[in-house]
Amino acid sequence: MAQDDRPTTPNDRMLMVLEYLSGAKQAPVRQADMARDCGISPATLSRIINVLSEWGYVLRTNKNQVIGNFRFQRNVRMSESYQLFLNTMITEIGAQHNLVVEVIVNAGNDLFWQSSTAPSNRSFSLRAQPGFRRGLMELDVLSRLYLARLSGEQLRSLFDRVNFSTTGVHMKLLSEPEALEVIEAARPKLVDWDFDGNRQGIRRFATYITDPEGNFAHLLSLAEPATPTRDRSAHEAEISEILNVARTRLMQEMGRKSSSPPGRGNVEERFAG
Repeated sequence: MAQDDRPTTPNDRMLMVLEYLSGAKQAPVRQADMARDCGISPATLSRIINVLSEWGYVLRTNKNQVIGNFRFQRNVRMSESYQLFLNTMITEIGAQHNLVVEVIVNAGNDLFWQSSTAPSNRSFSLRAQPGFRRGLMELDVLSRLYLARLSGEQLRSLFDRVNFSTTGVHMKLLSEPEALEVIEAARPKLVDWDFDGNRQGIRRFATYITDPEGNFAHLLSLAEPATPTRDRSAHEAEISEILNVARTRLMQEMGRKSSSPPGRGNVEERFAG
């Protein structure tokens, strides 16, 4: 790790160690390896480990190794600089195209509306405002795109707790094979939509953003009334292009160094496999 990438404050160093131990998934870790990978001096690391051990968050072994005794992860994979970039972009899109623009993240087994913006002259309202939370049961474009990012094992665990259904005015419950077919159909799509709208008469187009390691970060949605259009194909192409351009810019910004805390690196890759 380059010197310039090293954390500069005690809080940064503590978070680096917590993320590192969390990435180890409770496997024993040598302190010398941790100090090297995090770019922290052995003496500083030892002090951090002492504090974590006293609080019970770290267990020591007899081979100068430690094991994390906690669960720690970010639900929203966005840095402050990325969020500023994102908020500027959705404001511009909403004003330019007269659309509601939404940023939706995952919170456990729910979708959570982190932010949204819209031009002041829009003539419709949405129930989903920042802070709104809903489950994944209804396989609308938002649920489909998020669930398609999960592994087969993660999906199977959801079927023990969620009864999936179709979206739209006439909703119906789906069997597990039917739900999996709907989700798998969304897997290769970068942009998807529900042109006929949902029960509230809202039509959404959406795409998804991942972090540099390929982990889900958030959904970006464009919402409008599900009114008839003169040329459906042209409208789909127009809105899809807006989302494709936005996705390209956001993925580029997500990949910048500023999108990760200083010195974090790819913690997960160190313990892959």
